[in-house]
Amino acid sequence: MTISILFLLAGVVLAWLGGSLFVDGAVGLARWARWPVAVIGVTVAAFGTSSPELMVAIQSAREGAPQISLGDVLGSNVVNIALVLALVLSLSGMKVEDAGVRRDWACALTAPFIMAAVLWDGWFSRLDAVVLIGLFMA
Repeated sequence: MTISILFLLAGVVLAWLGGSLFVDGAVGLARWARWPVAVIGVTVAAFGTSSPELMVAIQSAREGAPQISLGDVLGSNVVNIALVLALVLSLSGMKVEDAGVRRDWACALTAPFIMAAVLWDGWFSRLDAVVLIGLFMA
């Protein structure tokens, strides 16, 4: 039991260090490319933080249990939006542009309804996947 707690604490510390290095690298990339940090955040950082979900999805599909990937993606998004954003905003405020907020707010509210429509029949088909990829690309 004690060794499990030590491993958990070590994992938390390593995740914190990795996150700090990741953020420093993303900010450095933004400065090097002379792009706004927000652009790097919604591109590089978003893909980087979503890659574990991608690996879970690939592995679970290969092992014949794709339901795990759906739960992982939906759970991860809930945690990212509700917990992470709430913690960050409780520690420091953030000024945003009105046009960006309206666009992002509409997308954030539309996404769960799109997911509900896709899963309405209880089956996640390849056509559904193509539609979601198309929406992602748009």
